[in-house]
Amino acid sequence: SYPVNTLTNSRRQYEAMVEALDTEIGRLLAAVNRTNTHIIFVGDNGTPGNLIQPPHTSTHAKGTLYEGGTRVPLIISGPQVAHPNRANATPANMVDLFATILDLAGSSVAAAVPTNVTIDGQSLLPLLTATNELSRYGYTELFNTNSVNTGNHGQALENPRFKLISFNTGAEEFYDLLADPTETNNLLNTTMTATQAGNYYSLVLKLGNYQTGVAPPVIAGFAYTNPQFTITVTRNVTNRYVLWRAGDLDALSWRPLTNAEVVTNGAVVRFTDTNATGGRTFYRVVASP
Repeated sequence: SYPVNTLTNSRRQYEAMVEALDTEIGRLLAAVNRTNTHIIFVGDNGTPGNLIQPPHTSTHAKGTLYEGGTRVPLIISGPQVAHPNRANATPANMVDLFATILDLAGSSVAAAVPTNVTIDGQSLLPLLTATNELSRYGYTELFNTNSVNTGNHGQALENPRFKLISFNTGAEEFYDLLADPTETNNLLNTTMTATQAGNYYSLVLKLGNYQTGVAPPVIAGFAYTNPQFTITVTRNVTNRYVLWRAGDLDALSWRPLTNAEVVTNGAVVRFTDTNATGGRTFYRVVASP
């Protein structure tokens, strides 16, 4: 990439290069047979902070976990795209392109990659051949072991509407991207609605699946004596544990049980829900470092 941040009038130069790119892409598209060619156009990871324009800010630009640093153009055209000239709100990631290109070429990840190799990406072909949106998540991670400024490092996870940012410092931010696409209103600083809270907790649980250094909790025993439910977990001294409860096996139903009684006794941690009445109830224990 050209070091635009060193130019005297960087914004003007940047716009000139974008215009030149647009012109050359137009020439390329005019020269290919669009009836038998799939074209994938994708942007880089965000706009540099010294070039980004309102309503985005330099603190929400390239090199951050905010939309200004992670949301980029992804345009796909070709003979397998049904109902062209449409948009789809399903979150996608660069790593999805590998599996997508294999599918478009008539192959697949299963056919091209050894079974012992893990592929994180998922093919976007179902989004191209039909107009429906998929229930999936967009995951982003920012880290650099050589960086001195690590305050903005962490992970972000979003569903088609809400986004959770979890910084390595322990701070969290939660946004409704539909109502607040520039991420100016951290919902964790407000009184959340039931819909907002349900999505927040579901993203917290889902983000926990991306932890690689924490083993799943081992349930050592449980018991129910009306109106109490007790569950015991084998303790790892480097982890902390939280009991979650839901009235249904729905992703938006789970909540951390903040008023549970917790007793740590040597090798185990025991949680007691002292109000386990009211019909069907589900529990889970979540471990984190």
